[in-house]
Amino acid sequence: MKMVKSSIQNNDIYGIIVCALCLLHCIATPLIFFSVAVSNNNKISPPFLWKNLDYLLLAISLFIVYNSAKNTTKPIMKYLLGISWLMLFLVISNEKIGIFHIPELVTYIASINLAVVHLYNYKYCRC
Repeated sequence: MKMVKSSIQNNDIYGIIVCALCLLHCIATPLIFFSVAVSNNNKISPPFLWKNLDYLLLAISLFIVYNSAKNTTKPIMKYLLGISWLMLFLVISNEKIGIFHIPELVTYIASINLAVVHLYNYKYCRC
C-alpha cells in the first residue's frame, strides 16, 4: 500500500517538473532563436527536437494528469487537472497553428497554473 501512495505522490511531483520544463522551454525558445538569428544573419534552422519539444512535454503531462486525476481523493481535482491541461494544450496548439494572436504570457500562465494544481493535489489530496 505504501508503494501505491508513493507512486500517486510521484505523479504530481513529475507533473510539477514537466510544467517547469515546459515553462523553461517557452522562455528559452525565443532567446535561443534570436541569438541564432543574429549570429547566422537571420537564417534560422531550429533543430527538429527543439521545435517539437512542447508536443513531447504535452504528451508526458497528459499521461501524468490522467494518473493524478485517476488517483486523487477530491473529485473536483479531476476537473481542475483536466481543465488546466486542456488550457495549456489549447494555448500551445494555437501558438503552433496561429489561429488567434495570444500573448506569450498566456502560455506561461497556463503552465504555471497546471503546476500549481499539481502542487495542490500533492499537498492536500492524498489517499
